[in-house]
Amino acid sequence: MALGNVGRYRNWLFLLGGVVCLSALGSKLKGTSPESALAIWRKSLISDTETPMRAEITMTQRRHGQTFTTKAHMVRGAHGRYRMEYVLPAEARGRIVFSDGQTNWQYEPTQNVIARTELPVLPDADRALEGLIEANYRIVLVSSHEAAADRPVYLVDLLPRHAGKSSQRRWIDRQSYKTLRLETRYTDGILARSMTYDQIALPAVVTDADFQPMRAKSVRMVSAPTSAPDRRRNDFSRTAASLDLKPQLALGFKLIEISSSTVSDAPASQLLYCDGIETVSIFVQGGRSDIAATPSNWQRLAIRGVPVFQNIDGHLNTLVWVRNGRRYTAVSHLVPQALQAVVTGQMP
Repeated sequence: MALGNVGRYRNWLFLLGGVVCLSALGSKLKGTSPESALAIWRKSLISDTETPMRAEITMTQRRHGQTFTTKAHMVRGAHGRYRMEYVLPAEARGRIVFSDGQTNWQYEPTQNVIARTELPVLPDADRALEGLIEANYRIVLVSSHEAAADRPVYLVDLLPRHAGKSSQRRWIDRQSYKTLRLETRYTDGILARSMTYDQIALPAVVTDADFQPMRAKSVRMVSAPTSAPDRRRNDFSRTAASLDLKPQLALGFKLIEISSSTVSDAPASQLLYCDGIETVSIFVQGGRSDIAATPSNWQRLAIRGVPVFQNIDGHLNTLVWVRNGRRYTAVSHLVPQALQAVVTGQMP
């Protein structure tokens, strides 16, 4: 069984990690002191989901030792509504992504097509992620006298309670409590990803038309294919157990999504675990044989008597093992010792 091709796993990790753990979270909270770091952070969650804003957004992500940059014109409204018109990278220039909180549309200028995707409804997702962050990270007020986008901000750090995880810093507007800048750094201090707003109008005037796709006879509307994620949280434990996995991992990770895909021409189930910021994806494929040889760029380990193969590509860590006729692939940006601890908890 080949171990070298983990590109598909990487793409899923970057996409879902980014979508799940960099998304704005929100639920209304009362009775907290504005001087408290926890209170400032909680107010920022409310503002991120309820305060309209227009701005230029710059996002960076580090992959394979390189930093990739995305720039877009951004409009954000309440209830999950947003609009992004891409400027960079060059191949995405002119792409527009709209969302009214229930439906996503993506306009591709090179094809003159708008793809429509219905969003699953999961009303408790925000509170669940908030709880994971508060359980797994210490929220520390670093300074009340900083600036971002020429506005006074609070500087707040989210520091992991378990070793081997990234940390996060947020610049939170002192007037609106909107997050104006966010940086996530690996354990060695290298910037993993960032999000920065500039040229800000806050609060902004927005209308329903800002979050609806353009209408033109020449534009073709299509329905985008989806991976049909399983959002029935009550079934997560049962589904995980059927795959010889657990709904909760070591170091505070919790199963938040199950989806299906095809990897290397074989069906796979993906279980996405999150601690609020970091993610661990475990892909499960049935009918896989034992691993006979170790490629030169993989290291052979043994965890509770089970052979495990590890590949480290920069900050990306991959572990593969076979048990009871299934192949498991765990992918994360955790340091090797931390991901091994997570996998150890899955072994019988």
